[in-house]
Amino acid sequence: MHRTVTEETVVRTALPILAVLLVGCGSSVDVPPENNNPQNGDGGTTPTDTAPPSTTCEAALTVAPAAPVAELRTKLAFPIKITTSDPGGAAGDHPLKVVLLKDGAPIKTLEDAAEPLGTVMSSFAPADVPGLAPGKYTIEATLGCPASATSKKEATARADIYVARLGATAVQVGAGEGARVPLMYHAVAGTTGNAFPITDSVITTSVAVPTGEPDLDDNAGVPRAFPEVWTELGTPKTTATGAVVEEGVSYPVSLKVGSKPDLTFTIGKTTKGGAALPAGAPPIRLVLEGAAATDAPMAETVKLRLDASPVANVGRYDLTLKWKFEAKGDDGWKAIPGATQEAKVRLYGVLGNDIGTTAPNLPWVAIVDAATAKINGATKDPVEVRKLLVQMVYEELTLKYDRRNGASYYTNYTSGYTGARFDLTSFLKRSRGNTVNCTDCASILSTYTNMVGAPLKYAIITGPPGTSGFSLNPIMGIGSTTFGSPFDSGRFSFSYHAVTSHDGAKTINDATLALDGDADPKLAPQTKLLVQNVVGTEYLTRLSPGTPEYRYVDQSTTVR
Repeated sequence: MHRTVTEETVVRTALPILAVLLVGCGSSVDVPPENNNPQNGDGGTTPTDTAPPSTTCEAALTVAPAAPVAELRTKLAFPIKITTSDPGGAAGDHPLKVVLLKDGAPIKTLEDAAEPLGTVMSSFAPADVPGLAPGKYTIEATLGCPASATSKKEATARADIYVARLGATAVQVGAGEGARVPLMYHAVAGTTGNAFPITDSVITTSVAVPTGEPDLDDNAGVPRAFPEVWTELGTPKTTATGAVVEEGVSYPVSLKVGSKPDLTFTIGKTTKGGAALPAGAPPIRLVLEGAAATDAPMAETVKLRLDASPVANVGRYDLTLKWKFEAKGDDGWKAIPGATQEAKVRLYGVLGNDIGTTAPNLPWVAIVDAATAKINGATKDPVEVRKLLVQMVYEELTLKYDRRNGASYYTNYTSGYTGARFDLTSFLKRSRGNTVNCTDCASILSTYTNMVGAPLKYAIITGPPGTSGFSLNPIMGIGSTTFGSPFDSGRFSFSYHAVTSHDGAKTINDATLALDGDADPKLAPQTKLLVQNVVGTEYLTRLSPGTPEYRYVDQSTTVR
């Protein structure tokens, strides 16, 4: 049976359609991809991954040293603030390199690592950088880009700093708002009568600088330090030949109570290798703790006044002076890390000088030191000062009354009872022992008070004219612990008695004895009364049952 053309045509036409349907049902028949059709593209393959986006890196940074000047000898870190950013938007760590340069050549690499964007604190310790010397240096920081960035623009920022050697080599304490009171050593190199006045020209404290060496450092570059306070009370520091050493020593200064002293600093000039301050450095100032800072840059010397008195009362004050150096940049004064110093000085707060103005009648260091240590800042009232010194002489110097003869061991009169001369040098050594009498005690007490400006003169008590002395109530002589006669013989009388007064015997201070302070000074029991600012008439009543009188009033004692 033959098919018709029509049927055959239908069969042939249906075959391709069946093939398409089979492929759609998972057939393994290969069918060219649609994209192979030239009308659907360039003939390439279909991409299976998304290409990475384009990343732009625009590094930016600033360099901010802690100060425009660094201190050469410090081992403290000199901080450098590096601020990094990337306006281009590249995220992640960025390579950062920070280098210290001198004349364009690298001296030390401070940072070299990838860092997150933001703030990076870098630093270096000047004393640990080999070969570092005073001069101009540059801190150079370079910020790179992450490796993933497709567009890269690194950045470099620089900041200049100066390395300097900063320090003072001497400090002088001046009167300032107040007064400086004389002092002297009484026995230079232990030689009696060999005085050394501590005048205003004697430097208070200084570093020792051997001839030919730099003044701020030794030849090895080790910074010089200020000395400890000189504590010898009789002599300044001396050489083997007996010459007074005035450099590398800290000598005491006596100031009137309430003084606000001026401190004058001598600025060092040289360090190992040359000048301490490089040319072109920005302004530098010295800032003293306890004094108002000045805007004036320092010169060869700097004078500053303390805001408050370091000697508010009578006393001995060991003061540690502390100061630092600051450099002026575009944004004001900045503290220079590690540029600090300190020095110790001993100050005596006194009320003045009532002993004299020429050696040996100047305030002696040995006496002023002991007297102010006793007062210890307790008062500035001369009445109270005298009271405390009466107590010190009577109770603390281990002295005892001459119970045999009541004789003087350290004082003599030039004529009668006038012109008392006190051998203070011998007394300080106790060359004749601890035994004293009333003349000695009057000399001791008045010398101590006069040398700190609480004046006392001596007066002599005698019996009425024509008598050989006067009788005594029971007393407690210096060095005794009981009331009674001051003499081993049991005698209750004095041929005379020396006391001290600041007002013509209206008020008495006496370190020789204690009185009975109760209602009846003639009879037991007794109440111990130190003679501290006792009214003159009361003193006589408690001392004697007779009628003694004050003679030779307002007499002065000299020392030797």
